[in-house]
Amino acid sequence: MESNSGSHAESETLAQKYEQLERQFREFAEIGIRLSTEFDLDRLLDLILKEARKFTRADAGSLYVAEGERLTFRVNQNDTLEKRPGDGARKAFKSFSFPIDDRSISGSVAKNRRTLNIPNVQTHPLHNKKVDRELDYVTSSMLVVPMMDHRGEVLGVLQLINSRDSQGEVVPFPVESEQMVESLSSQAAVSLENARLYQEIQRCMDSLIKYSAKAIDARDPCTAGHSSRVSRYSVVIATALGSFTDAEIREIRFAGLLHDVGKIGVREQVLNKENKLSDYQLETVRERFNTIRFSREREAERKHLRGEISEEAYEEARGQIEKELEEDLDYVVGKNRPGYMPDEDIVRLDKIGAKRFSDPAGKEKPYLTEFELENLRVRKGNLTAAERRDIEGHVIHSFNILKQIPFPRDLRNVVKFATEHHEKLNGKGYPKGLTEDQIPLQSRILGVADIFDALTASDRPYKPPMSNDKALSIINEGVADGQWDEKVVKCLADLVAQGKVHRVRTEE
Repeated sequence: MESNSGSHAESETLAQKYEQLERQFREFAEIGIRLSTEFDLDRLLDLILKEARKFTRADAGSLYVAEGERLTFRVNQNDTLEKRPGDGARKAFKSFSFPIDDRSISGSVAKNRRTLNIPNVQTHPLHNKKVDRELDYVTSSMLVVPMMDHRGEVLGVLQLINSRDSQGEVVPFPVESEQMVESLSSQAAVSLENARLYQEIQRCMDSLIKYSAKAIDARDPCTAGHSSRVSRYSVVIATALGSFTDAEIREIRFAGLLHDVGKIGVREQVLNKENKLSDYQLETVRERFNTIRFSREREAERKHLRGEISEEAYEEARGQIEKELEEDLDYVVGKNRPGYMPDEDIVRLDKIGAKRFSDPAGKEKPYLTEFELENLRVRKGNLTAAERRDIEGHVIHSFNILKQIPFPRDLRNVVKFATEHHEKLNGKGYPKGLTEDQIPLQSRILGVADIFDALTASDRPYKPPMSNDKALSIINEGVADGQWDEKVVKCLADLVAQGKVHRVRTEE
């Protein structure tokens, strides 16, 4: 009977151990999954320490990250101190660093790449008792484990303090805990390396996009800072709407920075066009009018010399020629500036352009060439139909450029949002003529931010800046016409009223 009883007890013990091992295996697998899916470095470090403490029933612990030849204190957890009233315990822990050498317990573990399981740290020569006194806390048992990557390089040190038994008494860390924590540390090191790599990729992507936007703006000095402002306005609007995650906000920010990248493919003379005719082209018109004056005065002089007109008529003709040409040239120069062109102005320009003169070779030519008339007759702005198509083509250039970039998964929509900011809800936008149900909210936000900055910017040489109220009034007219999203425009107006949307310096 005793033998059977002993066998039964032994079987129960083995079953309990098997159940415990099975539970630990499941927990370990779950921890591995959580570690592999966390890319925020601070949250990851906190998770590593939390799970290591749970495995070992540690009352407290710290995590140090290797940075060059030093360890930097990053995370601290302490159940005993957290239960005390006040926040003195929290304030006591500040970031610091120390050398990886044999002058400290964690430094020694990192240097020698070897775990230390110390039953009573108070007798250890490297223990810093000053910290215990400052915190009014007694450190007894300690398990310190190096976090090493697959190359054997130390990425950090995990320091666990005061293991507790089932009755809550502080005891030494069991030997079997060493292997468990070492295995966890190995997994944690991989996750830490991945998180660092992910952050480095993010920083690299941030810098690449930020300075790409600066390069775009540098090519178009007339709109320098536009991409940064559109990005900022879009983020502020999207945040205020409360419809997006942090990752989606980041996607909107990048789409804003890159929304005009296609301007790289637009001809410089179109991209930087300030007036209807360039200074050089206008100077050509001035020189031609001088030639016209000379030609017409010579003709009047020949008539005078042939006796066809009197001296008085000759002088009168010269005065009339000078007056007529001066009025015509002044009119052309005045209409060279961008702005709305009514029908009567176009009629007057056509009359000037229809006049003819004889050049020095005797060939008859018009006062204004077809090219000059086409530019001067632009009804609104300063771009001809062909030039406007060229500018609008920057969206296609943007798509062709951005689609070549292997954006990470969390930025996969940057291309779509960046290349749809000129689409309008009524289907009259470009380049695809998308309609309301085809345009995502992010693209609508970018479109509103883009037009708001275009209207209010003070660095456009071809137009004065509008006040916020005037710009919002024009945008609201677009809402009534079915161009812009009313919810987005209302949010922008609220933000402007609150002073949260305002012009920022180019370098921002």
